[in-house]
Amino acid sequence: MHSFPHLYTVSAQGQSEGVVTVSSAGLPDLTTSPPPEFDGPSGFWSPETLLTSAVADCFILTFRSVAKASNLPFEDVQCSVVGVLDRVERVTKFTEMQLTVTL
Repeated sequence: MHSFPHLYTVSAQGQSEGVVTVSSAGLPDLTTSPPPEFDGPSGFWSPETLLTSAVADCFILTFRSVAKASNLPFEDVQCSVVGVLDRVERVTKFTEMQLTVTL
């Protein structure tokens, strides 16, 4: 592992309407849009789905690392996440990340 701190640089570009393009050097661009729950079109990644997918991805990558360090062999791990976005005291925020893991 590289020494800390680790820096991750991402940029986003969008017009007054339509999709937003998210990019980072050396990676394929992602096209995002508000989710249907915020009146966006279906079929696009949204900030909400990106954040929720990062939780699932991070869980699996962390599990792999801990399993390797613990000499715990495994064949497959699956993680699905439900991110709960709610309005609490007039503030919209994620209140839960519900993980279901199958090993």
